[in-house]
Amino acid sequence: SYSFCTLLEGQGGMGGKVSTASIRGNEFLRALQDAEKPNTSIQWEGISSIPLFYPAVLSDPPLDAVLSEVVRQIIEHSDRTKRAGALTQVLCNMISGWASNTPSQVPYGVLCNYLVLLQCLCKALYDKCEADAPTLHRFGDLPKGGNVLQMVADTMLTFAEKHPLLNMEGMCLNAHVLVISTLTVCLSSPLYSDIDVEVYEASPTSATSLASPVLATGEVIDTVCFDKANSARTVFKLISFISKADYATPEQYSTPLGSLALLLDIAASYVLPSSIAKQITGGSQRRAYTQQLSAHLGRRAALLLNVLLYRRKNDSKMHPTPLLQAFRAETDETEHCFPVPALFDAFCRPGALDHPEMVLLLYTLLNENSQALEHILSHSEVSRLIYPITQLLHNISAVWESPASLYVLMSVLLMCSQHRSFNSSIHTSTFAVVPWYTERTLRNISAGSLLILSLVRMVQYNIATGQDMYVTRQCLSILSNMGGVITNMHEYTAQRLVSLVAFLGKKLLKRRLVDDYDVYLEYLRNTISCICLCLGTLVSDNIKLVYELLHQRGSLEDLRKIENEAIQTGLGKIFEALNYFSKYLEEQDIELATVENVTEALKEAAGGWASGQQQASGDRFAFAEESSPEAFFVPYSWDLVLKYYSSPGGGISWDPSVLPLFCKSLPDDHAEESIEVHTQTI
Repeated sequence: SYSFCTLLEGQGGMGGKVSTASIRGNEFLRALQDAEKPNTSIQWEGISSIPLFYPAVLSDPPLDAVLSEVVRQIIEHSDRTKRAGALTQVLCNMISGWASNTPSQVPYGVLCNYLVLLQCLCKALYDKCEADAPTLHRFGDLPKGGNVLQMVADTMLTFAEKHPLLNMEGMCLNAHVLVISTLTVCLSSPLYSDIDVEVYEASPTSATSLASPVLATGEVIDTVCFDKANSARTVFKLISFISKADYATPEQYSTPLGSLALLLDIAASYVLPSSIAKQITGGSQRRAYTQQLSAHLGRRAALLLNVLLYRRKNDSKMHPTPLLQAFRAETDETEHCFPVPALFDAFCRPGALDHPEMVLLLYTLLNENSQALEHILSHSEVSRLIYPITQLLHNISAVWESPASLYVLMSVLLMCSQHRSFNSSIHTSTFAVVPWYTERTLRNISAGSLLILSLVRMVQYNIATGQDMYVTRQCLSILSNMGGVITNMHEYTAQRLVSLVAFLGKKLLKRRLVDDYDVYLEYLRNTISCICLCLGTLVSDNIKLVYELLHQRGSLEDLRKIENEAIQTGLGKIFEALNYFSKYLEEQDIELATVENVTEALKEAAGGWASGQQQASGDRFAFAEESSPEAFFVPYSWDLVLKYYSSPGGGISWDPSVLPLFCKSLPDDHAEESIEVHTQTI
C-alpha cells in the first residue's frame, strides 16, 4: 500500500516524481520482460511495487510510450513465457476482488493503475494481431486455458455491475471512467475487421496447448451483444452512466485528470475519514474536476453503447442482436422499465448534444425505440431538446467540420418533424431570450420559430458556400413537414423566411445554374409551399408573416417571371392573400400608421380570410434508413471513439490510417446512401 505522505511526495505519479526511468527500472516489470528468466522466479506480489503512473500517463507522452513499450515487450515473448496472460489474470482477479467491496475498502489509486495497465495490454494485443492474426487467436495463455480479452471484458462488466457509483464524485467515479475505456479497448476488434477471425487451435504438440479452441477476437464483442442474459444489464448500466453525467463544460480547469484535486482524492481514499476528505478536496477546483470527469463517464458510456448497438449481423432488421432488442425495449427485462425519461433529461442537459456521440445515440433511440420516440415527441417540454440543437446549427461553419455528424443531426430533426404532436408543441413553447444568437437580439421567440430560423440560415449558407445539396434538401423537407402547423411565427423568422424566397428566386432568374436549375426550382417550390400552408386556416396565428410578405412584396413580384407551373400556382395563392389584406388596410386608411396599428388591423382582417380557406395540403417527407446502414454507422461510431480518446485526457491513441476499418471507407463516404428521404403528398 501507499502512504499519504508518499503520495504527496509524488512517488505515486501526482507530484512529478514518477518518470520513464521509474517504469523502466521497476524490477517486477523488468522480470516480466525477461524471456530468459524462468516463470518460477516471478514474484507476483511484486505487482504492488509498480509506481502509480496514473494520471500522469494521460498528459505525459514519453511516460505513455514507455509504458506501452514495456507491455509490448511482455506480449512479444508471451507465446513462450505465457506471462501476459498470467499478468492479465492477476490484474483481473484483484479488480474482481475489489468489485464487491465498499468504496472505503478499495485502494482506488492502485485500481486505476491496474485498469490503465489492462488497457495497454488489450491494445497491444490487437496491435500485434494486425501483423500476425493467428498469434492473438491462440493467445490463450491463461494457466487453465481461455481467452485473455474475454477475461478482461467479463471483469469490467462485473465491476461496473457490482461496484455501484453512488455519487458522481471521488475516485469511485474515476475508476468507472477507466472501466468503460478499458472495456472499449477490449471490444475494439471491429477496428481490425479485415483480420481473419477463424478460430485457431494451439499446436497439439505444444506442452501448453489448450483443451478447447480459443475464442476469436471478433467473438469477444459478440459475447456482449449476443448474450441474452447480460444484454439488458449492459444497456441499463451504460444508460445509467449517460443519465447521471453532467455535460456542461466548466469555464476554468481544462485538465482535471492530472490535477491537485485528483491527488487529494486518491490520498483521501487511503487514510482520511470521509468528512475530512470532503473538506480537503472541496472547493471550486474540485467541483470543476468532478463535473468534467462526470462528462467523461457519460461520453465514454455513449461511445461504447453506440458501437455495441451497431454490432449487427447480416440481416439485422430481421434478426437484431439481443443487445439491440434490449435497447428497443423488446425484451422482458426492458419492455416496461426502459429509462426513457432519464435519457430525455440527459439529452436536454446543457452541453450534452455538443458531443456527436450523444447526437448519434439520440438518433438511434428515435429510430429504433418506438416507445422512446412517442415519449420524447409528445413530451410537453420537447422544446428543451430543440434549444441545444438550434444552438449547434447556429454555428454553421463549425458544424460543417464534420458532415457525417451534421447528417445524423438533420436526420433527427426530420424524424421529429414527421409527427404533428412535435410540430404543435414546439410552436407553443417560448424562450424569453436567446443569448447565443449573435445576429440580433431575439426575445419571446417560440422553439418552432427558432428552429425555422436555424434551417433558413443553413439553407442560405449552403447555397452561398456551395455545400452539398443533401443537407439543404433535408432542411427544406423539415420546413415542409412543419408548414401545416406553424403558429406564432416570430417577426425575424418571418423576415428571413420571405427573404429566402426572394434569394432563391434571384438565383433562378440569373439562370447561371444550368446543371442545378431543377434543384433550385425544387428548393423554391418547397419554400413557397410552406408559406402557403401558413396563410391558410392558420393565418390568424401568423400575422407577422403576413406583415413581412406585404413589406417585401416588391421583391416577390419578380418571381412571376419564373416559368414553372407549381411555383406560379403557389405564388398565386400568396398574392391572392396579399391582395385581400392590402385592400383591407386601404379601406381602413392606415397606410402611414405604426407597425402596431397595422398588425392589429391585419389581425382583424385575418378572421374573414381564414373563414374562406380550406385545409391546405402539401408535400410531406418521411425518414427511412437503408436496409444496410452499417456501411456508414460502423465506421462512424468507431471514428467518434478514436477522435475522443485521442483528444486531451482520452489516454488512448489509435492510428486510423493503418486500421482496416478505415482503410476501405471513411464515415462520410456512405452517409447519404445510408439515409433516405421519401416524399408523399397529403
